[in-house]
Amino acid sequence: MNSNLIKTARKAKGYSQENVAMDLELSQSQYSRRENGFINFSIEEIRILCKILDLDIHKTVIELIDGSNLVQGDDFENLQETKSSQLIDDLGKLLGEAQALVSLLQNKTHH
Repeated sequence: MNSNLIKTARKAKGYSQENVAMDLELSQSQYSRRENGFINFSIEEIRILCKILDLDIHKTVIELIDGSNLVQGDDFENLQETKSSQLIDDLGKLLGEAQALVSLLQNKTHH
């Protein structure tokens, strides 16, 4: 996942990692690991980040997935295959998280 978009938007707003981490209920080091691409942001974290940083959630999700640097090198065929595979994996994870959020919301509305 390419999180440079998040870092750039955060810096443009003048927010520190600590500021944003508090809004996400994360420590600064947990946030830093996400922003630097060691851990992916969850869909809920992306939703909150988009609100904080005034980003369009749909464009942000596409950019985070499509802008990923998944392979180094010049082998275009392998690059495309790897990007497609990673995109499918990332979309599967996002779908699973979205389904979990829908279930959670449905349970809250039925109680």
